[in-house]
Amino acid sequence: MNRFRISLIAVLAPFLVLASCAGNLPRDPEPKDFPVHGIDISRWQGDIDWSSARRGGVSFAFMKDVVADPQYLEWILSAWISWGLSITIILITFYTSNEAFRRAIRNLDEGKENGGVWSTATSWLNFFAGTLFVLGVLFLVLFVALNLT
Repeated sequence: MNRFRISLIAVLAPFLVLASCAGNLPRDPEPKDFPVHGIDISRWQGDIDWSSARRGGVSFAFMKDVVADPQYLEWILSAWISWGLSITIILITFYTSNEAFRRAIRNLDEGKENGGVWSTATSWLNFFAGTLFVLGVLFLVLFVALNLT
């Protein structure tokens, strides 16, 4: 019987501790709890009366820096696709370079010439991965340039 009581206390003790903490949950913070106040602005808010905002306690403004005109979104999407393909090719290159290395060791052991299909594939894949990365950078530059004009 004594063992049962100890087991029951051991099982119920954590629940009793949690239940005793239930009344002490922290409240959600309110603006008056912070010494600094700011506003979030974008083109959707329209004109802002800055003097009125300052009198209301606003000391800074957070401005979103993505100025994405929908007609230029294809440039940034093209950049992301180029970089995604570049990363995919780099992962494939990891496999082909590993195979090229194994084939080179085997060829050296057999007294044959180095190179082969895996070495050539690795070289071409590295070239395409680099080209797609640079193409992605160019797409990003176009996106930024078109959005700043």
